[in-house]
Amino acid sequence: MYHSYFGKLGQLRFPKPEDYYRFLGYLAHADIKVVYEYNEDTGSWGNAGRICFYTSRVPRNWGKIAYREGRGDSMCYRINCNDFVENIVTDHGFIYGGYQDVKAIRETIPANYLQYFDEGYNW
Repeated sequence: MYHSYFGKLGQLRFPKPEDYYRFLGYLAHADIKVVYEYNEDTGSWGNAGRICFYTSRVPRNWGKIAYREGRGDSMCYRINCNDFVENIVTDHGFIYGGYQDVKAIRETIPANYLQYFDEGYNW
């Protein structure tokens, strides 16, 4: 479900729903991994929902997206935002770990925004 911003620090901002659904399409197709790290178990600040990007080609003009430098295992970028990860997993059928089920994700997109999802998917 569309929200205009995510994260306590506004790590992701989508002024228009079209940008949000475009980004979801991109994520459904891109070489990414959605993860949830239980950092509290290791004494870190807290648990973290992350999207790890294994591609250097990421959209930069679909709202404000706070990409951070990747770490290890050929990760180029990452987004740290529990709210956004919870949103895409709970509301849009993204899964933790491997490849995304594009058909399942696409079924969660409102019909009037499918063209934007497809634009992001094919970007």
